[in-house]
Amino acid sequence: MNWAQIHLQDDGLVSQDSGDIYFSQVDGVQESHYVYPGANRVGQRAAAAWEAGQDCFVIAELGYGTGLNCALSLLELQRAARSCTAGTANVRYIGFESRPVDPRDLAGIIPKAAGTNPELAALWTELSHRLQAAASQHDSTTEPAGYTILRWSTRPGWEIELHIGDARELVPRQRLLADCWYLDGFAPSCDDALWGAELLEAVSLRTRPGGSCSSFTAAGRVRRQLASCGWQVTRAPGYGRKRHMTLAVLPLTSNCPPRGE
Repeated sequence: MNWAQIHLQDDGLVSQDSGDIYFSQVDGVQESHYVYPGANRVGQRAAAAWEAGQDCFVIAELGYGTGLNCALSLLELQRAARSCTAGTANVRYIGFESRPVDPRDLAGIIPKAAGTNPELAALWTELSHRLQAAASQHDSTTEPAGYTILRWSTRPGWEIELHIGDARELVPRQRLLADCWYLDGFAPSCDDALWGAELLEAVSLRTRPGGSCSSFTAAGRVRRQLASCGWQVTRAPGYGRKRHMTLAVLPLTSNCPPRGE
């Protein structure tokens, strides 16, 4: 596995490849929750979808990174499932990542980052261990060259799927309709790969009408590209000292079928 190279600085966990941070050491967990599961209202929307008869709530992420967004989302969805009266309350979380963070590097970081939230620390650690186990047991001989698919489950009907490779190639191959997307690549100024028009169009075609997406970045060109793909885009208030973030909704009238294999 081609793991990411990271190091700790005063402002957070930093990628040596891009120079951008994964999350702040001061309030990174709170900010990630605000921008991703919070902004997309995943708990409320999943509960409503399950009660309406939708079998599975689907989240897709560009830039799985440390797994923090996944852990935060699963906590929200667990709470929603506990109060759900529907017959099924399944979850599928699909991440696209070129170089995930090595679980061994996260061992000492997770407890500090999770702080006083033992539930988050336990689930985040579980995801990290399952990623390490899946990577160590993986056999790529049956897959096309250039990417790896890792899968594991946290509970029956709750599937985590991590596609490792170039998202510009991977996303167009997928047959899925996500209820929401987390656009969590490094900042466009640090890594332009996840912000191109073709990839964002592929994301749009793989979003359920009425679905949403969010991102830390409020870059004008990202918002314009999403708007050109049919999203209703808002430059929403950011977390803390960050003035703005991006939040977008795909109108219910959009009915683009998914493409790819």
